[in-house]
Amino acid sequence: MDSSISIYWMGGLSIIPCIVVAVVAVYSMKSTIKKERESREFELKLKNREGMVSYRLQAYERLALFLERITPDALILRVSPTGKNVFHYQRELLLSLRSELDHNLSQQVYITSEVWGYVRLAKERMSMLVNEAASGLSPEMPAERLRDEIFELYSEQEDQPIQTALDALKREVGINF
Repeated sequence: MDSSISIYWMGGLSIIPCIVVAVVAVYSMKSTIKKERESREFELKLKNREGMVSYRLQAYERLALFLERITPDALILRVSPTGKNVFHYQRELLLSLRSELDHNLSQQVYITSEVWGYVRLAKERMSMLVNEAASGLSPEMPAERLRDEIFELYSEQEDQPIQTALDALKREVGINF
């Protein structure tokens, strides 16, 4: 009987190293799997960040283009006054300004609220300028008179909201890239 207990005791002792090896293997596997998962997550975040940089740069470019397109020179070149009266031309200019902004609304996701505020202000100030220029003219006058009045009022402005917005956009690009 003593020998049978001794055999069982010896058999039990031989299982202990197996259990230790199994525990170490499980811990090692868990650690390896965790490191691999963290590595994949890091790579994915890095890839997403690179994509975001591209989107942000595109947003800055599109908003710079938007601001250039709403300057009086570009706006009036794009929306010709020929054959229209002041009333119809004013309406077309305002629709063009609104359309330009609507086309770029999604870009606000990629820039700061401050810069987006400057962009919106530039568009609003340009709309106000068109309305102010039209308010001093008869609606039936030729549209060329409105065009001339817009250029005159714009040149008299001390602060240039379009340029202010462009400068803010450029500063933000310089800070972020």
